[in-house]
Amino acid sequence: MQRGLARQVSEVPMLRPPLLIGGADVHLRRDSNICVAVIAVVSLPDVELVELVRAETPVTFPYVPGLLSFRELPPLINVFRKLRRQPDVLLVDRHGRSHPRRFGLACHAGVELDISTVGCAKSHLTGKFQDPGPEPGQSTTLTIDGEAAATVLRTRRGSQPLFISIGHEIDLPGALFAASSTLDGHRLPAALRIAHNLARQLFHA
Repeated sequence: MQRGLARQVSEVPMLRPPLLIGGADVHLRRDSNICVAVIAVVSLPDVELVELVRAETPVTFPYVPGLLSFRELPPLINVFRKLRRQPDVLLVDRHGRSHPRRFGLACHAGVELDISTVGCAKSHLTGKFQDPGPEPGQSTTLTIDGEAAATVLRTRRGSQPLFISIGHEIDLPGALFAASSTLDGHRLPAALRIAHNLARQLFHA
């Protein structure tokens, strides 16, 4: 199913700079079968928070490495439907094309919701890459079977890099631009950091 859906992913250049960037994160609530999903939306160029929504959804799919999107997509869809202002690009705290079958959660969400999405993963899943230099903004390319699948980006000195990949309706340069546009000295882009922090708070509640 993932290989079939991967053929629906659209890799296209960004037509115009985004005005609203969203960040989505999903966590499983401790000692329960409830997933907490959060989306934060920030405006550009001022990087101001304009909307923050959350949703809790029962887990209906087991944890299976490589099939995480089937577990986390329903909570992500639920929280997305609560938004009053749809972002131009949604950053997802998971992989997109940098996935064994080129179809991580960022791709699945983009195809299902028909929006531009970018994978912003905090850890390596698959593919080959060289570690980027230590300075913020330095990057290398992650390849799978010889093809570029992600940009490995150092966002803060002393921090592990992020893996920036295509989700849907964007290309790799556009994905890197969208992910970099709200960096403000932290490891994660602002929208993703806000969503991640709230999801973690709810996860520990």
